[in-house]
Amino acid sequence: MMLLASWIPFVSPMNWLQSLWYITLIPLAIGIAMIYKAIRVTHLRTYWAQVGMLSSQIVLTIVLLAIALILFVRFIIPAA
Repeated sequence: MMLLASWIPFVSPMNWLQSLWYITLIPLAIGIAMIYKAIRVTHLRTYWAQVGMLSSQIVLTIVLLAIALILFVRFIIPAA
């Protein structure tokens, strides 16, 4: 067992969150959308609606890309 004091990021990753990586997708998408829309929005009245729309688009796109990659690796690559 590795002590937390000797943990070096990017060299030895923390494995306790590795099986639940997809849970971090939603906060990451919301953070990206908030920052992007804070720069690009013209009226603050529509800020949160646009953040919600962009973050849902990010999550949906990443989920669809993950499904496409899973299908590609499972069915197309073995057939070649």
